[in-house]
Amino acid sequence: MASSVFEDMVVVAQPDTGDNREPPVIPLTEDSDTLDALLRLCYPIEKPDRARSLEDIPPLLAAALKYLMPLPISVLKNEILSSVRARPLQVWAIGCRLGLEDIARAGGEAALHFKNLGTYNYLREFVPVKDFLRDARGVSAGDYFRLVEFHRRGGAVPPEFLLTRPAVESADHSTVGISSTTLVANDFFASLAFPDIICRASDGSEYPAHKGLLCMVSPAIHDKIIAATSAPPTEHSPSGADTKNLPIIDFTEDGGVLATLLRLCYPGHPLYPDDMPLLLATLEAAETYKMTGVSESLRLHRASMITQVPLSAYFVAVQAGLHQEARVAARHSLRMSLCDAYVPEMEHATPQAYQRLVEYHDRAREAAAAVARAFDVWQGSPIPDSSGATGSIAVEERKKRNRSAKKGSFHPNEERCNGGCQGFQGQSWFEERRQSYLKHLAERPGEVFLSDLLLFRSSATYNLGGKPWCACCFRLATGIVRLGMSLPEKIAGVLDKIEL
Repeated sequence: MASSVFEDMVVVAQPDTGDNREPPVIPLTEDSDTLDALLRLCYPIEKPDRARSLEDIPPLLAAALKYLMPLPISVLKNEILSSVRARPLQVWAIGCRLGLEDIARAGGEAALHFKNLGTYNYLREFVPVKDFLRDARGVSAGDYFRLVEFHRRGGAVPPEFLLTRPAVESADHSTVGISSTTLVANDFFASLAFPDIICRASDGSEYPAHKGLLCMVSPAIHDKIIAATSAPPTEHSPSGADTKNLPIIDFTEDGGVLATLLRLCYPGHPLYPDDMPLLLATLEAAETYKMTGVSESLRLHRASMITQVPLSAYFVAVQAGLHQEARVAARHSLRMSLCDAYVPEMEHATPQAYQRLVEYHDRAREAAAAVARAFDVWQGSPIPDSSGATGSIAVEERKKRNRSAKKGSFHPNEERCNGGCQGFQGQSWFEERRQSYLKHLAERPGEVFLSDLLLFRSSATYNLGGKPWCACCFRLATGIVRLGMSLPEKIAGVLDKIEL
């Protein structure tokens, strides 16, 4: 009555021997304390007066969900929700771990009063780090990203917004999945001509290959081949008549990694992995088997992928313990905004990895903005005087020109211009350009903006109508060039020094 799952288990628990005196025995994976508490919820007996702690409820609720027990599920959910005001983050974390959107949403809504949820300061100011690590165990960076987005929007999210992880990401990722790269590699081996050995992966996948080629590529595989071919032949019948009774060498790598690795050993257009987990696993295998050429090409491809998909590369590198690669990926991620930036790799990383990246972006924005604010393009030598006068004579000459000039715009040296740029406020325009760039830096401190040549052309063509620069606008032109050349270099130098 309490569980349809138990009902089915009782039916198949014992063989029908005709003796119904002995009750059926059902083996379960839960410990005795969990089963005792769970079964007490099902029976109409007096319940303990002591309330369960929030830490004791998740194992019970997980078991109740597993065995489809409606009454215990309802009771335990209500017990969790009774703590939502006092411990909203813990309630949110329980909902995320168990995939219960209503519980996670209740905790997320109760946490909306925390102002700095999206920054690392939140952990230090509102919840001690050790408490957060204890209470948020089992949640992912993806879970935390969704909570930050929920908080950033003030809870005003569309109906399809979920705080729990997407169902498509709930699969087990203990092994590298089958990618399009692996599928193409499988097609390659299916049509391989005259193989003389079988390479068998840890998951049982088998790939035909050529001993001579593998021996040249890898001294470690050479030793495995010698050992395999010196043993008596194994009766083996994989698909395809050409591979029947070939010697077999076993590998510890799974099929996706092994297929990709072996394909890279053959000449022709290299088929590199198209996702970061497979790439790193293949590179690790290549280094294990001392495949120097394959390892080098994979490192180059890894550098390219880090540039193209830095956010994915960062989370994969952190999970793999590759600190240098994680730092490089984080540096490249400064070209993008973390706002609304989601990648599936977040679902298998810790929230602390996400927090470190957020803090890194915060420091980078502050450093880049400080450099940009201090960059004064109006410093330098004074604007050359077209009259050739110097000293007090030059001052009087400029005053004279100002008095006789037509009504126009002021330029960097506060003179009126009689040239073809009348009506163009150089300094104010340039300041607007710099402020716009500062605003841009607030979101993407590492993004390269317009080059000096493009800046010069766009400003001169648009504002001067194609007319040449006059003498009093030389500093403006110089400032534009300096902004395009010097400022990105200065900012890049500062960003390179920021530690992750």
